Amino acid sequence: MRRGGKIVLCGVTSNAQAVTDLRTLYWNQLTILGSTMGSDEDLYQMLKAVTQAKLKPVIDSVVKLENIKEATGIMEKAEQFGKIVLEICK
Repeated sequence: MRRGGKIVLCGVTSNAQAVTDLRTLYWNQLTILGSTMGSDEDLYQMLKAVTQAKLKPVIDSVVKLENIKEATGIMEKAEQFGKIVLEICK
């Protein structure tokens, strides 16, 4: 992650533990944000709004999961425009 970056963790709500080097966190001015993503009703309302407005995410590329290093490299260089989708199976 580049200096000043932000990590958002979603849905890790059941007994998950992580170990990190806090010196790296401080030195690189990183932010870690935990989010439960709202309630079920919030999700349904968001999906309804996206459907009604016919919103589509901007997809930069689709990368097979086994090539995750390639996707990470693209993000590290900030070469993408939009989302990088990891293809798990086909």
